[in-house]
Amino acid sequence: MKNILRKLSTALIVLLSLSSCKKEETLDASALRLGGDKWEKNEVDNWVYNNLTKPYNIEVKYKWDRTELTMNKTLVPPKEELVIPVMEAMKKVWIDPYEFIKGPHFIKEMGQKQFVMVGSVEYNSNGTVVLGQAEGGRKITLFEINNYDKANKPLIRRMLKTMHHEFAHILHQKKMFTPLYGQVTPGGYDATWFNYTDEEVLKMGFISSYARNTIEDDFVEMIAIMLVSGKTDFNAMINRAGTGKAALQQKEQYVRQYMLETWGIDMDELQAKTQEAINAL
Repeated sequence: MKNILRKLSTALIVLLSLSSCKKEETLDASALRLGGDKWEKNEVDNWVYNNLTKPYNIEVKYKWDRTELTMNKTLVPPKEELVIPVMEAMKKVWIDPYEFIKGPHFIKEMGQKQFVMVGSVEYNSNGTVVLGQAEGGRKITLFEINNYDKANKPLIRRMLKTMHHEFAHILHQKKMFTPLYGQVTPGGYDATWFNYTDEEVLKMGFISSYARNTIEDDFVEMIAIMLVSGKTDFNAMINRAGTGKAALQQKEQYVRQYMLETWGIDMDELQAKTQEAINAL
């Protein structure tokens, strides 16, 4: 017992001597960048604040933050000089038509709260590419920013279609469309949608090949293509559908009914305003 007490006393003396010699040190947290990046606001930041953040409570994240994106994909940052041109086009062709019909509070209330911008597309293992993503009604990721060219009409229409596609996802994530929509072409949905062309799937009752991916993608593709193509071109697509015409007409009716009854939006009016904005670009 005495030996145990003697050992404990020795250990206590050692501990006391060590604590008395301890030096106070202050960690330099700045080296770890725990406070985040800091930078001065520039022309881009001011434009975003005045045109998107202040009126609509929308943040545009264009400075590179890899944690916002899929970690196992090869992606590149957006070119800063393209941020304003891209977002200006998005505002004119997406926000302004909705605002004209529903007033300034609609986008502020229903729109996503954050854009994340990526310079490149995101490639999938099956050879397809991701052009946009909507997450939980709060965030939209826009890819392919570095390819933006105002003179390239097909590219502009594709980017604008992506924006309307993703925003339509946000609308149905807030208030779902009728389950009857999925019963129009119930056997046509297929994860290998990329093996078919847009013209081929028209005869199957789908407005685009990607519409066959899921019922939700089918629904928002209808909205996006109705808006970006315009009434004349959209009707021409329906008329080329042959055996798929009746199904597409039924889907169009469900879309019109949903937009009017759920959001108070006349698709003819929104379609016309969107086309005006596209032509003005």
